[in-house]
Amino acid sequence: MGDSTGLVMDVPEELSYDERVFWVFTFKESVILVIFAVPALWVFFNLEAGLSLRAIVAGAILFLGLILAKFRPVQENVWNGVNYLFGFRKASWTDSSLLQRFVRVRDIDGDFVHLQDGRVLCVLGVRPLDYSVLSDGQKAVLVYGFMEFVNSLSYPVQIVMRTARVNLVEYFARAKLAMSKKRDVQALEEMEKFEEFVESYLVKHSVHDRLFYLVVPMAQRTDVDAARRELSNRVEILRDKLNSIGLASSILSKNRLVNLFASFFEGFVESDADYLSVVTMLEFANDYHEKVLAEGHKFADRRAEWQKAAPVASVVKLKKGRGRK
Repeated sequence: MGDSTGLVMDVPEELSYDERVFWVFTFKESVILVIFAVPALWVFFNLEAGLSLRAIVAGAILFLGLILAKFRPVQENVWNGVNYLFGFRKASWTDSSLLQRFVRVRDIDGDFVHLQDGRVLCVLGVRPLDYSVLSDGQKAVLVYGFMEFVNSLSYPVQIVMRTARVNLVEYFARAKLAMSKKRDVQALEEMEKFEEFVESYLVKHSVHDRLFYLVVPMAQRTDVDAARRELSNRVEILRDKLNSIGLASSILSKNRLVNLFASFFEGFVESDADYLSVVTMLEFANDYHEKVLAEGHKFADRRAEWQKAAPVASVVKLKKGRGRK
């Protein structure tokens, strides 16, 4: 018989069954009732008030315990609230200990992310498709292919989608620098006008880009090298399956992985395949701006020299022409 680990699934709540230990209450529900029953009994027997008031307060406490015991959504909300109040909520890149607790990454070695709990991860950057421009047949093929891809998984994966603001500062800086080197003043002016139009359009319409990642995990193993080899094989198989339905992907290397984790903190944006801080982007833009200005000054000086030399060259050419006559 084959390995059945890929067939494990959660039982829906409406089909699950917990053994009753006290009347209609399970063990967990009984514990919750006991926790609320202790203060209710203390209030009823020790509160300095009338019998009716003590009964009302004790009954209210028991009623709250009953609601918490029998309604799972209430349990989840209370548990999430307790975790939020007493759990770990803050991190800063200035405090390495808090940052490590928040990110839970022990080490990044090559293409592999080693977590503190012993697991190893690989992250794939997946290039999305514009679903709206596909024909009905192509849409059906894509949906069916993605269903086949999901059904073929025998281990958990995580799909991460992020929204990043489109930033074209570096693109326009490179374009203007190339035009300045070609001494094309008219094209440089048109590019600057086009840049102003694009930037105003992006701000006005809040244009953003969506980034997709596929996180592939490997459970904790005693042999780390074997786990990495198995994870590499798993990643290659996933890439082939994604490529078969038209989704190109790339494995994030160490530099991109570090930048990706750092980008989850405030003050980072994405440029091409890397995440750059706002300060870095401003430095790039300033460097390109200075280069463009330098090239522009050089071109202006050369053009002035050409204009001065042009009349002299014309006179010389004219004299040579007359001399031949």
